[in-house]
Parts: sequence; C-alpha cells; structure tokens
Amino acid sequence: MDGFSWIDLLVVILIVAALLGLLLPPLLGSTKLGRRTACLNHLRQLQTAYILYAGDHQDQLVANEYLYDARNTNAPLQTGASWCPGNVRRDVDTSNIERGALFPYHQSVAIYRCPSDTGRVPLPDGGSVPRTRSYNLSIWLNTKPQVLGSYTHLSEIRDPAPSDCFSFIDVQEDAIEDPTFGLYPYESRLGKAWLDLPADRHQQGANLAFVDGHAEHWRWKAPKIFVQFVQPPRRTDGDFDDFRRLQSAIPSWKTIRDRGGH
Repeated sequence: MDGFSWIDLLVVILIVAALLGLLLPPLLGSTKLGRRTACLNHLRQLQTAYILYAGDHQDQLVANEYLYDARNTNAPLQTGASWCPGNVRRDVDTSNIERGALFPYHQSVAIYRCPSDTGRVPLPDGGSVPRTRSYNLSIWLNTKPQVLGSYTHLSEIRDPAPSDCFSFIDVQEDAIEDPTFGLYPYESRLGKAWLDLPADRHQQGANLAFVDGHAEHWRWKAPKIFVQFVQPPRRTDGDFDDFRRLQSAIPSWKTIRDRGGH
C-alpha cells in the first residue's frame, strides 16, 4: 500500500501533539528562568555601578531625589539629582536614563529594564512603546530632603548590614512611576502600607539587589495586586508576611530616628 491512510496521519498528529504537550512546559519554564536570570544580572550590574559611583565621590551615595508623593502622582515632589530621573509611565525614550547620574558607570540602557516587564507607554498616534525602566531604588539611600534619616554615604550602612539592605528592586508594572521605592518601618506613621509595590512577574517573586553587590530572587507568599498607591497589605493570603519581610531589609525605626528622621 502506497502512502499514508487517514488513520496513519491521525496517529502521527496525535503523537506530535502528545510530544508537544510534554516538551512545551519545560521549554516555557526554561524561558521564564532565563528571563529571571537576566533580570538578576541587570540588578547586579546596576549595583556594581552604584558602588563605583560611591568610590568616585568620597563614599557618597548617588542621589535619589526625583520622587512623587504616593498620594498625588500628578506632579513630582522634587526633581533634583537622581540615579535615573523621570516618570517611567511617560518616558517614550531612554533620554532620562542617559542623563541619570549612574549612567556613566554602565552605559547600557538595557540593564534598566526587566525582560519580563510587559509595561508599555502609550503614544499620541495610538501606538505604544515598551517602558524603559523596571527598577526603583530604596528611598533610604540618599533621598533628601523629603526622606529624613536616609543614608548618604556607603560606609554608614550598618542597619541592616550591606548584605541585607536592599537597594534596587523589581517593581510591579501597575505601581511603578518615579525611580524611588517607598517603604517605611512598621513603627512609623507611613509603615502600615505598601507605598510602592514589588513585582511578582518571576513566578510570583521579585528580584532585588543588595548594597554589598549581590542580587537575590525573593518568592512571595501572595501575588502582588496593585489597587492604589498607599495600599495596606492583605492579611488573608500572606501579603502581610511579604510586607514585613521586605521591611526587614530597610533601616530600623530606631536607626532612622537616631539619624534625624521622623
């Protein structure tokens, strides 16, 4: 008998479909893992640039002074020097990244964006472009004068230790705007709510860089769902535990008070 019968073709199709069903999940998983690894590498490179900047400026940390009030995002509170100025929801090109104080230390715009970030900026013609930045820098690292008590020099960072104090963090797409990440100690007036929200795009987790130069993937107990700026953590699904975990990676309330914060 020459050729294939319809039954033969059907059997081949079923076999191919079964093989695809077996192979696709691992391939998709590998793709996600590759993007997560690339994101971690971006954060390590940003943190290396951050340390190099301090080395060239008598231990002083790069400025982090471009920020919005989380309760009113229509206008910035201050537009001073910054590692990366601008509003990522409005930036349609990389010019703000390139005029940031950190850019001379690693002149690649690619490291400012997570490869899994799906956020886009609308254009007047109805189109859109990918957002240029996925990461924010902790407000406790040289954000002044609005944030009293923030560290200004690398050698000052002892609480928490540099290996436990987060610097850059992967931010949730609906919550990112200015280049600072606001999170206060629980004992403070602003310490009962997410001012900004970490990402959960890496298998319900985010990537963070730390002051000593390393980066980590943190898996969250609960998904990070943006409702509004200044949103209390949910106590029903582990979100509050995630909130407290991240608060352990910023200065304590006692240290902030001792440094003149309130």
